[in-house]
Amino acid sequence: MKAFLRSSDGILALRPKITTIGRHDESDIVLKSPGLEDHHAALEFSDAEHSFVLRDFNTGSGSFVNDCQIQNVAVKVGQGDLLRFGSTGPTFELVLDHLPQVPYPPVNRRIAWPGQIQVVTEAASPPSAAAAPQFPWLPTQQSSPASPSWPYSASGASPRPPLRKRPPGSAWGRTVSSSAFSPELSSWSPATLTGNGALPGPLASSHPGDVLLKEKEETILKLGEEINRLSAFESECSHKDTLIAELQREISAMNEKVVATLAKKDTEFHQKLASLDKESEAKAEEIRRLKEQVTGMQRNTSEVLYHSLSERDLQIAHWKQENEALKKSYALTTGARSLPLPPLGRSQ
Repeated sequence: MKAFLRSSDGILALRPKITTIGRHDESDIVLKSPGLEDHHAALEFSDAEHSFVLRDFNTGSGSFVNDCQIQNVAVKVGQGDLLRFGSTGPTFELVLDHLPQVPYPPVNRRIAWPGQIQVVTEAASPPSAAAAPQFPWLPTQQSSPASPSWPYSASGASPRPPLRKRPPGSAWGRTVSSSAFSPELSSWSPATLTGNGALPGPLASSHPGDVLLKEKEETILKLGEEINRLSAFESECSHKDTLIAELQREISAMNEKVVATLAKKDTEFHQKLASLDKESEAKAEEIRRLKEQVTGMQRNTSEVLYHSLSERDLQIAHWKQENEALKKSYALTTGARSLPLPPLGRSQ
């Protein structure tokens, strides 16, 4: 089954089994939309459900199916579904191309074999995807133990076994998705007769079962390669999960450290604020006492000055009185000296 993603920019073909989508250059479909991760999603063809499954790789923006967001889940998608990878990525429409069944390989027309053929029937088990398909087989007559051969008619035409009608559930009724199996006319060339007129085997070298077995082996190898590639993705996801767990632990430790630091800072701040309040109260009390001391000193100083001034005024007044008395005494003394003395004879 071929599938495509159709958008306004063009058409993108999907791989037969798994198509990876992301920003990484090794992705099958590389998109550079904002918010898209390196390994964003994958479209896988499910053989059991015969349909495609969209798987999101636990991305941050997720994937969208018909405008419904999915994250870390697998969703079955079908014809006409609208897919978007990331919240701002382009919208793709899923287009499925149902291929017709593989045609039967061409068979050359031969004359019917006149001999009697015994058909051995076996109870065929229901076909499964894991087991190789079972085909009916016809016994052959052996002319010699060394090289089995089929007898042919006298006319010289090469005989063939009668074709058996294939059941509808056989491997030829299923669609083969691999491009390696394309039967052509040249690959089914008729067998040539040997010199004695015997056919060397019933087309054993070009049996379609071998081709289908080869296809199954190639499919198994491809699935093994896809499993190996997905194992690398799984290991990378495990590594990323480990890193995420370590980062989460670091974030938790940092949050606890920040909370402890904030609590310590808060306690220190409250203690410092209380000490500042006490210091301010002590300073205010000291200022009040100083004011009282200054007021008392001013009152005492004024009284002392008043007494001092009073005493000085009294002393000045006393000194003035003494000065006046001295002046009078001096004046009397000076005046007595200036008077003439009487004669001594007259005094007798």
